[in-house]
Amino acid sequence: MNKIALAFAAALIATTACRAETDPPAPLMCAGTEPFWNFRLGGETTVIATPDDPGTPLTISDYRAAINQRGEWSAKIGDNVAVIRQVESCSDGMSDEEFPYAVTLVTPENTLSGCCRPFAE
Repeated sequence: MNKIALAFAAALIATTACRAETDPPAPLMCAGTEPFWNFRLGGETTVIATPDDPGTPLTISDYRAAINQRGEWSAKIGDNVAVIRQVESCSDGMSDEEFPYAVTLVTPENTLSGCCRPFAE
């Protein structure tokens, strides 16, 4: 199942066109719960971290805007793919905070869901 999700995400990246005017607002802080994970989307590198693993630097490449949907983007993060969607409200399920972006992170091992918010550097 994860191979199918990874193939779908890779196809999304391969078939979309990058348009600067529709790039996601950067940087974004993205995170998910159960299991806990996070990464910062922006710049050329990031780290996908968990409480047990501080992660290693990964290259961010292939920022893409969906060609058939406004407010949806993807980025390749090392061997992973993040798909970000602008939403009315995303809940992390743990706090009362509402986030303006939902994220799906497809790794070689898992497909994870979470939320993102603008992040001031």
